[in-house]
Amino acid sequence: MPPAAFFAAVALLALSIPPNADSSKQQQASPKQPPTSTERASRTDDPALAADLAILAKLDEPLATPQSFRSADAGAVVEAMRVATGLPIEIDHAIVGESGGWELARVSCDAVTPRVALDAVARAISTGYRVMELDVVAGIAIFTDSARASRITSIRRYDLGPVLRRMDRRDEPAAELARGVARMVIDAIDREGWRDNGGEVSWLQAVDQTLVVSTTPARHHGIGRFLDGLARSLPEPAIRWTIRIADIRADVADADLALALDSVRELDALISLGGASLRSRPVLLALRHDGASIEIGQASERGAKSVALAIDVKPVIGSTSYAVTVRESSTDGSRTLSLRALEGIRSAGFIEAGGKRLLVEVLGIDVLGIDALGIDAPPPPDATNDTSSEEPRADRTSLPQGDASQRP
Repeated sequence: MPPAAFFAAVALLALSIPPNADSSKQQQASPKQPPTSTERASRTDDPALAADLAILAKLDEPLATPQSFRSADAGAVVEAMRVATGLPIEIDHAIVGESGGWELARVSCDAVTPRVALDAVARAISTGYRVMELDVVAGIAIFTDSARASRITSIRRYDLGPVLRRMDRRDEPAAELARGVARMVIDAIDREGWRDNGGEVSWLQAVDQTLVVSTTPARHHGIGRFLDGLARSLPEPAIRWTIRIADIRADVADADLALALDSVRELDALISLGGASLRSRPVLLALRHDGASIEIGQASERGAKSVALAIDVKPVIGSTSYAVTVRESSTDGSRTLSLRALEGIRSAGFIEAGGKRLLVEVLGIDVLGIDALGIDAPPPPDATNDTSSEEPRADRTSLPQGDASQRP
């Protein structure tokens, strides 16, 4: 038997094998519903699907030399693609018959990839037969129709994490975002073939951050490409962390320090009056689910003290909060302050050692991907969680030397 005839026989055999009896009963009992969660858990992704997807991916690779066809025979175009790809490419004779008339259909296209040429063939032969599509059966690329292709479905699980992380919005649950992605897939890939729309080829269900899909290899290939493209097209959510580190004077009363910890305005007022001096104000930019760190060193002259700051921001696993650590190291020793921060909410704390007090203020603001390129945007008015419109309090229990009337 010639190789081409052998490949065609294998593909036709695979298309002709009926589903097993139990599966047929299940489909008859509930033709519009996917298997239950228990049934889904007992089924694994088809190990042969990866090989089929590799074949479909090869059809998207550029041809070594682009080929132009003008009113060429469909059979000649298919043969040219067999030679160019080294893949077996057959047609479902159960649809077109054995006469070979499909080979004479006229094809015109400029093919930069094998798929461009083969899609043109599918359109050409669909005019005389049922609507044809290119899929993969038992490792063989074959032209068939959706009804026949639906007999070779496989289950695959897609990790939606890369997409959901870019779609992350605090006011919308991840489960709802995942269902939204599922609806986008239905609209983008063979809309009429989904059971949700009354079709018989494919079904899907969003489970947490996983999309469980049963469909044909060609549609799986399309879904994978769609999700990859969607992830690339969405901006990566990022957080701009603004951190202020201030030294508090020894003569500032505890009550005034408490006010500065509670409010941005009070801290600004304390700094302006000389009760605190701003040591550093670093700004860190990090992807929402990643950490960021910076080290700030102060060069020392001969005989002078060397002081350095190390700042580390890390997401807390299983939480929406972040752990912020500020460590001061000097020739006299070191001290560390740890804070728990939430996006969009100001956090502040202080540490006292050796009679010296260090105050740290942290604020993380959400920015879109374009902001990450350096385009500055002011934080929203309520981002600091400081909603008071009052002026800084004038009844401080202690003030640095100076005229209180100079208070801003």
